[in-house]
Amino acid sequence: MFSREIRTKLPEFREEYQRQPDLAARDRDAEFKQKGKDYADEKRNSKESNLGVGDRVLMQQPKQNKLSTRFAEKPVTVVEKSGSKVVVESDSGRQYTRNSALLRKFEEPVQDTSEVDLADSDDDDNVRVPLGSSPRTVTRSGRTIRDPVELFGRRRSSRILS
Repeated sequence: MFSREIRTKLPEFREEYQRQPDLAARDRDAEFKQKGKDYADEKRNSKESNLGVGDRVLMQQPKQNKLSTRFAEKPVTVVEKSGSKVVVESDSGRQYTRNSALLRKFEEPVQDTSEVDLADSDDDDNVRVPLGSSPRTVTRSGRTIRDPVELFGRRRSSRILS
């Protein structure tokens, strides 16, 4: 302190006595840390994000009511990705920064050209049926009434024992 040498009775290490770091201990520590990380990742089912720059993704939105969807309807485009941090841009040009866990890859709906709309315009049910097949009627199964022998494995006697 103040360029004076401190006189003390406490033991101290001088610079020439300081040891070099033990490299074997550091290697072993790093190995055990990696082993613990691998175990935790496996237990949490963690996996690498498959998002890349230019991908179309759906962004998770806050739940407004019990009928609201988990993800927004309109897809956004990934502009930048750094680890789990993803910057996305909407069609209007606004940029959002989100964690990759809050994004899902958007899969374009496949449109089959062999389907023809056979339903009349008056009906509320717009049924799309492939060419060469007829629309089938879907019925619900009725209630099955089982015999007591099936239920209990043996026939129950109707008389009461006294």
